[in-house]
Amino acid sequence: MDSIANFRDLGGIRTAEGCIKKKQLLRSGELVEISKPDRAKLIDEFELRLIIDFRDESEISKRPDVIMECIEYCNIDIMENIEETTTNLEKITKDFNMIIAEEGMKDIYTKITLDKYARLGYNRFIHKLVEHEKGAALFHCFAGKDRTGIGAAILLTILGVNKNDIFEDYLLTNAMRKTFNVKLIQEARRDGLSEQQLAGLETLYTVKESFLHSMYTAIYDKYGTFENYIKNGLMVSPSIIEKLRRKYVE
Repeated sequence: MDSIANFRDLGGIRTAEGCIKKKQLLRSGELVEISKPDRAKLIDEFELRLIIDFRDESEISKRPDVIMECIEYCNIDIMENIEETTTNLEKITKDFNMIIAEEGMKDIYTKITLDKYARLGYNRFIHKLVEHEKGAALFHCFAGKDRTGIGAAILLTILGVNKNDIFEDYLLTNAMRKTFNVKLIQEARRDGLSEQQLAGLETLYTVKESFLHSMYTAIYDKYGTFENYIKNGLMVSPSIIEKLRRKYVE
């Protein structure tokens, strides 16, 4: 997908009981300025029928998803109750750097993991995938790496994917966003940001194992196990887990 950043099919990833079905679960960055060939590929090859957008209202108003016929659109604002500070690109200070960016990202992952409204959002995400009847479902945020990355980790865990494979999918973002990130850094350099600030920006635009580890640490500290987080934090029942696995694992 030349015009869609960080796009990939989760199909083929092994689970404890088989493999995730291909062309059913897709993840990506924002769906703006999609080329005609990519739009046709989504509709015809992947049979895309559901888009789940994790962005907030301000992001959507500035850069709305491309509307495609016969595709249901669902907005679930994961960060509805979370205020960004360090990771807000519009509030970068002159002393902003790579260390500040990394600590900010780890803090955001912790907040998203534990926040009540974010947990309700991911609960709705899982139920939406269960209720979805036909064709592929695609979920995304702005870059397709943080809100989407946590969502993918939750989904893959529920489907029975092991932790190492979850990290492997998560880290694919750095390769999948490389071209887009270079362009963003070049634009920031032209806007006059210092090399120190640019290094911090690059950290925000990529993913690191430490970011996702922050999610796991928050879960283990509060809930003991990921299974308890799914049951008591996300309020996803065993029957929903079973339905999800029957639907997406072969």
